[in-house]
Amino acid sequence: KIISFPESFETGRIAKDYNLNRAASMSWYGMSALLNTGAMIPVGYEYGCVNKLDVVDSYEDDVLEKNIDITEYIKKINDIKSNHRLFQEETELYFVNSNNPKVLVYKKATSDKLFEGLVIINRNYEASEKIYFGDITCFFEKKKIKGAIRTDFILSAEIIVISLSAIESFPVLQRIIALSVLA
Repeated sequence: KIISFPESFETGRIAKDYNLNRAASMSWYGMSALLNTGAMIPVGYEYGCVNKLDVVDSYEDDVLEKNIDITEYIKKINDIKSNHRLFQEETELYFVNSNNPKVLVYKKATSDKLFEGLVIINRNYEASEKIYFGDITCFFEKKKIKGAIRTDFILSAEIIVISLSAIESFPVLQRIIALSVLA
């Protein structure tokens, strides 16, 4: 099994690199968690710790700061992983051209091809991005499309819930616009 890390003791802290941008921390965790079967975060990641970790010289005081809190988001992503077999095994990934360099798209399928899905990650942490695929059924096996529609609806609902938590501080009109674009 492969474990992904959004950051490690060898890298800079995401919160520091992106100026405590909550969306960046969420995106990096979501990407690493949905990419492989396992995901781990260094202590303090969920709270936006900016102090670089040192395996020898880091102490409790170095990770006590709470600049942001993405613990609920992490729980939601972990629930998606727990409830969908697609994210519980290592399989081949197929990167898809989104025609937008700020949007990462990849297809993931279970080894038996019973479950397939597109993972779409907005790498613009300040605004929504648009991508157009036309008929996305070309990415999936034809016999699986009916089941995929049901699965897609469930995943879409979960993504909307996660998105709501990401934009909870936005004014109501901006939230409505963001959710309309997402839907």
